[in-house]
Amino acid sequence: MKTETEMIGGWATVRYLDEKEPLSRDVYFSFGQYDETNESDTFGVWDETIFFYATGENELKEMMEENLLRDFVVLDYRLVSEKRNIHTTVDGEII
Repeated sequence: MKTETEMIGGWATVRYLDEKEPLSRDVYFSFGQYDETNESDTFGVWDETIFFYATGENELKEMMEENLLRDFVVLDYRLVSEKRNIHTTVDGEII
């Protein structure tokens, strides 16, 4: 059995563009999709704890540049991963 690590989001320090100081706490960016039934993302993180849904680390990096389409900028971040067991067949096919 193999173990695969998947990046599921990131904790980030953000600052609103109209503020001089960053928020006093880090906020969570999800790399999952919103699941309306469970009110969480696809990884089980509660929606009310998610600051923003991003497509992945590249989008999080892009948010480090000020952009008039958003009212905040990411100052730094650290990724969150999830380890999953991967079951494979004899010929290596993932099941």
